[in-house]
Amino acid sequence: MVSGMTNTIALDSFDRALLDEIQRDNRQSNLVLAAKVNLSESAVRRRLQRFRKSGLIASEVALLDRNRNGFTVIIGMRCTTESRDSYARLEARWAECPAISQVYNTSGEADFVLIGHFEDMPTYDQWLDDYVITDPDVERCDSTFAFRTVKFETAIPV
Repeated sequence: MVSGMTNTIALDSFDRALLDEIQRDNRQSNLVLAAKVNLSESAVRRRLQRFRKSGLIASEVALLDRNRNGFTVIIGMRCTTESRDSYARLEARWAECPAISQVYNTSGEADFVLIGHFEDMPTYDQWLDDYVITDPDVERCDSTFAFRTVKFETAIPV
């Protein structure tokens, strides 16, 4: 079973195989998918519609080569005050920031871990000025620069 906030959906082995396939390449036709997972084309179409309607398929996107333009930074943020208000303010700011692609509320040293992508060091330095140094809710920021991608996988096990 896959559980979300409001929907729980039971998955059989055909569903799991279908989800594995579309996570690798969602541009495959229903006919090709049907042959790969041993279902009819109409069964594949119905299952995909159910996954989309339930929210199990959250979105379908194109992944760009992150190394083509700029560099990736993994940023650990520690908050000055741990409160709902300060977390909400930070989350709202980061949600609107195009350089930040992922934000995780975490345990450990960092209250949040952000994944950002920046064109160059001056752009990153400006981001630090705009989103870290001048923000009273941020106590500390630790940045790790990704020099090489060893593994980047978007598929999750189902």
